[in-house]
Amino acid sequence: MSAEANRSRLEIRTLAVQATTPEPVCFPAAAQAGWVRRLTFSEKKRTFEAVAVLTNAPVARLDVAKFLADNRRYWSIEGGFHQRLDGAPAEDKSRVRQRNSADVLGLFRRLAVSLAAAWIARQPGKRQASTQAFFDPLARDNHRAAFALVTARRPALSIP
Repeated sequence: MSAEANRSRLEIRTLAVQATTPEPVCFPAAAQAGWVRRLTFSEKKRTFEAVAVLTNAPVARLDVAKFLADNRRYWSIEGGFHQRLDGAPAEDKSRVRQRNSADVLGLFRRLAVSLAAAWIARQPGKRQASTQAFFDPLARDNHRAAFALVTARRPALSIP
């Protein structure tokens, strides 16, 4: 069990696991199966969530405390990537449905996020520098700055 304050809410997480084999859970290489239960308390409401988890790590290598910490760390990574890939470049609003086009567009979005990360690292006031602060000027004036950045022979990471 772990408990922590997160964004002015109390979160309590528990994990119950047991050793398993791939056959009962129908998942190749499964070694442990379990349930993560999250109980969140805020001033206005209380929420409960239960999620099934599987891993190929045996109990001897991944005990319950480490498993719970790894599960928590996963969501902090997922949240950061979601903001960078979906939030700032507005990927969720994309109307591209053809698989090859979506793959190519995703490649360019990741390139843009990499450029944004390099730009943020060079900013003197890192508190004001964000992925959104990189994309907003590029989107102005019909994306001219973005096209100039991509098509320049020697691109500079300065945004006009």
